[in-house]
Amino acid sequence: MSEQPSLDVNWEAYHRRQLEEGKGHIKFGVGVGVFGAASLAIIGTTCPLCFFVAPAMVGVGAWKAHQARKALGEDS
Repeated sequence: MSEQPSLDVNWEAYHRRQLEEGKGHIKFGVGVGVFGAASLAIIGTTCPLCFFVAPAMVGVGAWKAHQARKALGEDS
């Protein structure tokens, strides 16, 4: 009988990467929000996509970062 290969996963590196992705999503969402607010101030209108994408990206990023911190044991 042949042995099945084992798969070793570095979970700490995975969760650290998820934490960085979450922070990136938050930064992207804030950037889109600033762009939408600036366009509203300058030309008086903003794109509807910016209106929904910014809070969604911040929310997803916060959730992803929270889950990663919880898995790493850094969340108090």
